[in-house]
Amino acid sequence: MRRYVLVIVLVILSGFLIYQGITLEAKADNYDDELYKRILYYNKITKDKDGLYKNNDKYYFKGENVNNYIQIFNRIYRIVSFTNDNVKIISNKNEAVFYLGDNNIDLWLNKNEDIHTGIYYDSISNKEKYLEKIDDNNYFTILDIDSYNNSKNKGSFLDNGESSFLNNGDQIIIKTDDGKIEESVNFNTSSGIRVVMNLKIDLVVKKGSGTYNNPYVIETHDNYINKYVMLGQDMYQVVSDSEGILKLRSNKVLDKKMLFSYSSSLFNPLNKNNIAYYLNNNYYNSLSYKKYLKECVFYTGNILDNYNYLNIYNSKISVKVGLMNIFDLNISNYLSDYYLINSSKDDSNITFTYDKFGTIISEGANIIKKVLPVVCIDKSEITSGTGTLKNPYILE
Repeated sequence: MRRYVLVIVLVILSGFLIYQGITLEAKADNYDDELYKRILYYNKITKDKDGLYKNNDKYYFKGENVNNYIQIFNRIYRIVSFTNDNVKIISNKNEAVFYLGDNNIDLWLNKNEDIHTGIYYDSISNKEKYLEKIDDNNYFTILDIDSYNNSKNKGSFLDNGESSFLNNGDQIIIKTDDGKIEESVNFNTSSGIRVVMNLKIDLVVKKGSGTYNNPYVIETHDNYINKYVMLGQDMYQVVSDSEGILKLRSNKVLDKKMLFSYSSSLFNPLNKNNIAYYLNNNYYNSLSYKKYLKECVFYTGNILDNYNYLNIYNSKISVKVGLMNIFDLNISNYLSDYYLINSSKDDSNITFTYDKFGTIISEGANIIKKVLPVVCIDKSEITSGTGTLKNPYILE
């Protein structure tokens, strides 16, 4: 009899402890907390396994299976390390893919006196509220080789199947899609940009445990970039927000593949044999929501003239439907092998596409490839929605 009583007591006690554990975790998951406290709550310090390590006053994640996902600025990042001063994060995927050129990385990441610099800088509002500067002038950079090497155990959470540029002192190198280091890099080498920044140490986490499906969430309410818009039955994602106009990238390629043109890489809506004509006539007229689309500017300048990022702004066109620019903010996903809008040097027939590994493919304009439309809307016409994938912005 005593044995049965003991069994019953143990079952009740076990159930109570499980309930308490679940309750405590639920409370922690919904409790507003400073970021570094939340990280330490969900990660025990280890010395040999995948997880969080400590060296003096620095904490860093090491290995492949680590709970270091964080959502901020409508994007997903990974936490690389943190100290008493700040939390270093890196974009989970490439946020652009382009040629190295002479100084393309920094021109794209940060702002200077040229109005066309700082594509990434312009995509994030209220930087001073959330970020610490990397140096005296800049908020953004790319990962350094020491941080990459420090992330390795048997594997690394930074090996995501994409090629990306790394800093190695005064030299730019590449981490290849299979995790190898490539030091032979020239101005005409292409690779991806995974952006690195320092978050303020005392930012408040609203929820999350650091997993992919439940990342640490730091709420921001002042940016449309990377949010979703539903037009008719088509889902789009915001790639730029300027002067009240949102530029939207389709969330899927068209069912129809096509060539860019028979002979030229120039995006020309007056040429019936050009991809621009099809998009701004056949495709545009088939859309039930075409009344909402605004004519907007697409920069079509050439790439191959010294591979200089700023050259793409030397020519432009205003149309209702365009394509992605090679230097647009373009967080990588399953989409690849679609035409970009840029022309090539001397009006040749060379066109450009991304591949899924984070490099650029240049081929003739007469190759059949995927088509990814880009359109513009007036954000004042949004009537409902929160901009998430499950509850996108709606115009009608």
